[in-house]
Amino acid sequence: MIGVANDGSYIISSNNDKKLYKYTFWGDELSSVDISHDGPVYDVYVDDHDVIFVCLDDNVIIYDKTGKQISLLSTDRQIEPSSVFVDRNRQIFVCDY
Repeated sequence: MIGVANDGSYIISSNNDKKLYKYTFWGDELSSVDISHDGPVYDVYVDDHDVIFVCLDDNVIIYDKTGKQISLLSTDRQIEPSSVFVDRNRQIFVCDY
């Protein structure tokens, strides 16, 4: 799962990893942040303000650009989010299986 920040760096998390990693365009690791979640990561999206949205089993966790959690969007257990997108009006769209 990869998101791209405004400075061109990449925000990456693998399926069962509990960290977000930030890399330069050239592949040098800049930082990592423990996001302490349960279950696999399905998607990572970075909006125009470098806010990071991480799509998990049954919720979307929102982090600021430093990796500090700022919000949690819980969903009904019958919904299984697989992807997340945020438009220019800051509306959040969550794709369900």
